[in-house]
Amino acid sequence: MGVPAAPAKWSRESSTISVPESSHPLTLLPHAHAVLREGKKIPLRKKEFELLEFMTRNRRRAINRLTILEYVWDYGTTSITNTLEVHMASLRRKMDNGFSSKLFRTVPGGHYMMN
Repeated sequence: MGVPAAPAKWSRESSTISVPESSHPLTLLPHAHAVLREGKKIPLRKKEFELLEFMTRNRRRAINRLTILEYVWDYGTTSITNTLEVHMASLRRKMDNGFSSKLFRTVPGGHYMMN
């Protein structure tokens, strides 16, 4: 599907980032490294938050692992992709726990997509 444009970080001047058009209502809380999903506050580690922020900016797009590593970790190699898998697994656990619908899916060919 093409590589996403190099995303600048969302403005940290705002205390929240809302994602109203999403099928999963989210409000990102940058200063707290947390997110509200359906009103439930979910605390995240810094890299989990950055990963969620990147996936939110590119939702409904299949993003390959290398692209995520380049933009979230500034890595340009595939030799350390286990870092991404560990963070994605942790983020999925936190974001999906207690909710009936899953926020992320793995797409064949080594891609991730936010629904």
